[in-house]
Amino acid sequence: MNRKSRRDVIIDVYDREAMGEVSADEIAFIIEQLVVEFGKGGALEPAEVARILVDEGLPVKLDEVFGMPSNDEKYERAFEDVLDLSGLKEAEESIRRLDSLYRDFRDRNDEKGMMVARKVALGGKVSASDNIDRGEENAEVVEWITVWLQTPDIFDDWLVLRKHSADFRNRFGPLYHLQPESSA
Repeated sequence: MNRKSRRDVIIDVYDREAMGEVSADEIAFIIEQLVVEFGKGGALEPAEVARILVDEGLPVKLDEVFGMPSNDEKYERAFEDVLDLSGLKEAEESIRRLDSLYRDFRDRNDEKGMMVARKVALGGKVSASDNIDRGEENAEVVEWITVWLQTPDIFDDWLVLRKHSADFRNRFGPLYHLQPESSA
């Protein structure tokens, strides 16, 4: 049994759907069908799909296709400015935003999105590590990100415990304005 190539699937979808001139919407639909057929790794960039169609002599609205965001641009936009590690409050909010994005991608079985979330966290950890000489807060942020990277599912509970520890209160209590956690 011969498995179809991505090129074959693209042409089959074009024929099956009687697409005519292909616009951005049709390209997006073809990419969805590639994912159905091959999994997340089967997706191609919009320009790659357009090239295959053009190579087959099929009409493509290239101006629309080139305006489409690439797969990487979608992730870049989702994580744009997500991390602010300028202080403990900002770091906590940032890690929570990052965690929310990570969980959204996990719920959609989007491994690339999950990987990008981890990559962003690692970048934040490196940045905070490079600035540890600027104070104890950066060292604390590095520890928070490390815990999130290792065990994102327990991070919230761990952070509550950490913020209530004597060590944390002694080091950061006055700066952090520690407030009791609300019980939900």
